[in-house]
Parts: sequence; C-alpha cells; structure tokens
Amino acid sequence: MAGAHSADVVARALALAAEARGDGERKRTNALLEGALKQYVSELDEFRAVCERLKERETAGGGAATTN
Repeated sequence: MAGAHSADVVARALALAAEARGDGERKRTNALLEGALKQYVSELDEFRAVCERLKERETAGGGAATTN
C-alpha cells in the first residue's frame, strides 16, 4: 500500500478487516486500520491548517487568497 493516498489505505484496510477470519487476522487488520486512520487524520489536520492560513491571508489582505 506504499505510495497510496491515505483515504485509499483506509478503504483497503476496511476491506481487509471485513474479510478477516481469525482473531490474529482481525488484530492485524485492526492495527493496519488504526494506523491508516491516524495518518488520514494527520493529513486532514495539515489540510485544515493550510486552509486556515489561506483564510487569514485573505482576511488580512482584504482580497483573494493567493498560494505562494
């Protein structure tokens, strides 16, 4: 799953969890899902911070936001 977007990784981990048969397999897929969800939340936090900075620039500049 290397190089995949975190939302794709979450979706794949959910699919694996749904197919898990034994306790060991369920624990493994739950750990994968937990890691993927943490990464996804981290990326969302980064995106939110970028959006907030752009909004602050727009408010401070009184005009349209620019991306530098």
